Amino acid sequence: MIGDQYISSWLNTVIYGCSLVVAIFKWKNLKHSQAPLQEQYFWLFIIFILSALGINKQLNLQTLFINIGRHIAQYEGWTEKRRLFQSWFAYTFSGIVICAVLIIIVSVRKLWRHNLLALVGLSILCFYTVMRTTSICHVGFVAESSNVGEFRLTDIIEFFGILGIFINAVMHYKKE
Repeated sequence: MIGDQYISSWLNTVIYGCSLVVAIFKWKNLKHSQAPLQEQYFWLFIIFILSALGINKQLNLQTLFINIGRHIAQYEGWTEKRRLFQSWFAYTFSGIVICAVLIIIVSVRKLWRHNLLALVGLSILCFYTVMRTTSICHVGFVAESSNVGEFRLTDIIEFFGILGIFINAVMHYKKE
């Protein structure tokens, strides 16, 4: 299914787009002002993450991967062991995401003052991604069941991650 029926998901898609545009301008400004390469690469990474998560927000690519995995499991005959593979994937993916965040935080440690909100936003988005992955793989709690009207708990968490990046880019773009 393409798209989402929740207003919060559509709002997040819009803010992904706005944040992506602002992050691109921020990166171009950093490049033009010959800012440290670490900061330029950090914002390129932010651009990549915003693009990937924004596209996935409406295309629901995880559903495609789940269906492909289900087909492979049936074809290979290990459907009864699917929970083991799901948990292995969830834990491996979570470990990779956590390690990536730690590497990024350490690599831009000298630039925290100008990128604190973006780092917090990125950390929130990574938490959101890990939470979604574990709930899809039935390893963690099912986050999709927590709704407040047209707003899902997962979308609210995701919103604050995107918002942190957006505010950081706009706030420091004006100063540079």
